[in-house]
Amino acid sequence: MLDHNDIEILKKLMQGVVKESEHSILNKVDIRLSETEQHILEKVDVRIAETEQNILEKVDVRIAETEQNILEKVNVRIAETEQNILEKVDVRIAETEQSILEKVDVRIAATEKKFSEQITCSENLILNELDRVQTHMEREIAKTQENLDELKQFYRIDRLEADNTSLLLKMYNDMQKEIAEIKAQIA
Repeated sequence: MLDHNDIEILKKLMQGVVKESEHSILNKVDIRLSETEQHILEKVDVRIAETEQNILEKVDVRIAETEQNILEKVNVRIAETEQNILEKVDVRIAETEQSILEKVDVRIAATEKKFSEQITCSENLILNELDRVQTHMEREIAKTQENLDELKQFYRIDRLEADNTSLLLKMYNDMQKEIAEIKAQIA
């Protein structure tokens, strides 16, 4: 029969064995958790890269379509503006020509010297008018270019914001899934 000392020795021996087993089991669990975490992170990285590539391709297609649509609209508007300006220029040139011809006729009757001066004046008027029209057209084209540049910047910013939001949401969802899986494995 075992006496009290023997029982205490057995008890201490059992406690030591239990502690060693517990420590060994915890070490093995830590190793498996680390391996599982690394495996999950590798899969998540692959999926994130695939998703990112897919999103970037879709965004590039949409941007190209949007740019093409904007360029077509801009071309139509520029053509309309050019046509409108040319019509106005034609009317003004016709009016200016009529005015010049009338003035030239009056000056011819007056003197040859005045005739020469009036032609020079008329040429200057036409050249000034052409310069004014050219300046106006250049301003309109510059405004159109600025608007196009602003649109391009807006679409780039919008694309980056959409990418960032999508990636953050995906990362959050993946982390929630991972946490749930780890909790399930631990439990």
